[in-house]
Amino acid sequence: MSQTPMSTDHERLLQAIRHFQAGDMVNASLLAQALFNQDPHHAEAVHLLGLIADRTDRTELAVKLLSTAVDLEPWQIRFRIPLGDLYSRLGQFEAAANQYRQALRLQADPPTVLHQPGPSPSVR
Repeated sequence: MSQTPMSTDHERLLQAIRHFQAGDMVNASLLAQALFNQDPHHAEAVHLLGLIADRTDRTELAVKLLSTAVDLEPWQIRFRIPLGDLYSRLGQFEAAANQYRQALRLQADPPTVLHQPGPSPSVR
C-alpha cells in the first residue's frame, strides 16, 4: 500500500500542531523536529519548536527559536505575539513592547482586521 499525502510537510505540520494542542509535547516535538531537520528554514516548524520549548520550561531555547522564526518570516504577526509574551514574562519589557509594536504595524491595514459596518465602498 502506498503512502498518501499524509506524509507531506503540511500534513506533518498539522499533525504536530494537533499534538501540541492536545498537550503531547513529545510527538509534537518529534514531528516538528523532523520538519526542521529536513529544512532548517521552515519557519512554521521553528515557531512550533519554540512554543514547545516555552511550554516545557526551556526558556532560553524558546527565545532563540521564536526569534529565529520571526527572523525567517518577519511579517507573521502570530510569530511575534508569543515572543513578546515570553519577553514580558522574563521582565524584558522593552523587547516585549517592540514585538507588540511590530505586530500592530503589520496588522494596521488589512481589511480583514478592520471591519466597517454597512456595504463595502465598491457596492453601488
